[in-house]
Amino acid sequence: MPQRLTEFRTVTAQLTAKSPEYASNVEKWASVMVEFDRILDLSSSQGNEKSKARHVSRGQLLGKLA
Repeated sequence: MPQRLTEFRTVTAQLTAKSPEYASNVEKWASVMVEFDRILDLSSSQGNEKSKARHVSRGQLLGKLA
């Protein structure tokens, strides 16, 4: 039987939100995060209006209440 861990190693962060490197990373990732948020919104919705209308017209129930 594998040995059970009782302690976890910790890593001390050396992140400084005021550093130029941090600002550069935020700027570089901004467009990626905008696209991520857009896709997340789409995937957590019930699809676009055309898809919802098609399912409702067939008498099908949507996966969750809007």
